[in-house]
Amino acid sequence: MNRALRSRHRAAPLRRGVALLCAFALVACHGYYPTWHYAPQNEIHALHLSSSGGNANPDADARIGAELIGILRPENGGPRRIHARFGIDDCGRQDLVFKTAQTRITPNGGAALAVSPSSADVAVAAGTKRSVEVFFDLPDLSTLSNQAIEQLELEWTVEIGGTPHTSKAIFHRAEYVDPYPYYGYGDPYWYGPIYWYDPNYWHYGYPGRCGYYWH
Repeated sequence: MNRALRSRHRAAPLRRGVALLCAFALVACHGYYPTWHYAPQNEIHALHLSSSGGNANPDADARIGAELIGILRPENGGPRRIHARFGIDDCGRQDLVFKTAQTRITPNGGAALAVSPSSADVAVAAGTKRSVEVFFDLPDLSTLSNQAIEQLELEWTVEIGGTPHTSKAIFHRAEYVDPYPYYGYGDPYWYGPIYWYDPNYWHYGYPGRCGYYWH
């Protein structure tokens, strides 16, 4: 093997390593803050409506699953954003409407935040399921501290047969430790070692055999 070929052969792993580090650095500036996960992982609310005879239906007419996916980093000069997801199962005989504009999230000790950007209501036909993704812009750190988002109250409304039904779920920031009794959060929101520390937040995690542990 001539000298030039040997030099190129030795440099190839270095180039791949540099490219990989650059890719990690790019991802580290985008996506979700890895140190903010909330429990319960999925809060499920069942709606039992009265039948025409006045007796309660033993089977749920609808099930709404609510979860907080995480907090998104600012992009293009925008704010941090909370990402929430609703899994809607209309298992009754009437169509259901998820009232997107009436969805709110309230930080501990802060004002309620509306869905942003605003979007239309979501219709769910009887016997079908839908997933709804919503986002909430977080105010600047100078007006809403990180302590305020340690606990978040999520409120939503669905309408069945013209009657609104409002539910709430309270989410707490959780340790990222697995397995039971803690909550585990897998891909695509889990990140590796170079993302464990975030200077914008006063908590930070360090790696352990089962996941994150908190200072």
